[in-house]
Amino acid sequence: MNDIASMLAAARQSTQRPIPAAAPVIGLWLLLGAASAQAATAVCPGELGHLAAYAGSYEVDKLFNDPALVQRLQQRLGSEFAHVRDNLGVVGPISVEGCDLSVAGNQPHRGSEEEAAVSVDLRRDRVAVGVLSGRRILVYADAGASVPGQWPRSLLDWVTRTRQYTAAPRAGVRVITDPNGADARRLVRGIGPYKAPAAPIAVVVPADPPTAVQRAAVRRAAAAEFREMQQTEGKALEFSVGSADLNDDGQPDLIVHLSSMSYCGSAGCGGFALLANGQGYATRQIALPWFYEKVQILPSRHRGMHDLRFDDARGHFEWNGREYVFR
Repeated sequence: MNDIASMLAAARQSTQRPIPAAAPVIGLWLLLGAASAQAATAVCPGELGHLAAYAGSYEVDKLFNDPALVQRLQQRLGSEFAHVRDNLGVVGPISVEGCDLSVAGNQPHRGSEEEAAVSVDLRRDRVAVGVLSGRRILVYADAGASVPGQWPRSLLDWVTRTRQYTAAPRAGVRVITDPNGADARRLVRGIGPYKAPAAPIAVVVPADPPTAVQRAAVRRAAAAEFREMQQTEGKALEFSVGSADLNDDGQPDLIVHLSSMSYCGSAGCGGFALLANGQGYATRQIALPWFYEKVQILPSRHRGMHDLRFDDARGHFEWNGREYVFR
């Protein structure tokens, strides 16, 4: 469990500004797709390389009528192929990063119940598929990718988000390497059922205007974000704050919730934390997943920092020494 959770966590490491941690509605796929859909950065040599031309488009019907892709999906999914197509009835734009193509969505009006994500390696002509159905997550991958550390980044992110915001974590994750074999409904290598943490010791709603000291600290720590906002929209970055002692040192740390539209979407708004010190606040941001309203401070701790839950998500986040990662 810990090894698998660590692999899921590793896939979430990023130097970019925070992105939505998860949301069970199509609005998130639209948001994420709009942010990441781009033309391929390299010529993809595989037989499926021509699919890179769909980057940024919504032409899912054309994509899934491509003979070469359909053949591989049918081999990977077996009788589940039609189910996956149904679960991609409403999607965001097709994303292509490098030679990795991905698309995700859900059945109309059934977000958080019937969803799917398809990842295609255009360089190696490999496909992997995630399906949320019946409170379970099924991952269809080849035998050489039977553990999370070997899945495409986009699929890892989808599984992480789906586990956080749906009932699926209670049933774990099943990996299917042969849709027609004996393992078709057996847990090959799974992520265990979700166990809810204890009740929070504090709930923070970062909706207060910052003091002069807090505003100065946020401007120092988020200088790049302030500069980007000024350059792209001609105005200052908007935010509100709240306080909580995240590391039990007796000093209230600063929780920052961004409210400018560029940092908000269907999964809430971005945010970060600044640890208090003797001179005010640290200059290093601790990135937080996007959230709507509240941060729950849990009694459990990891590496000296309290675990966190955001809004009413089923999952929680633990500090690994570098960042907060979903568990």
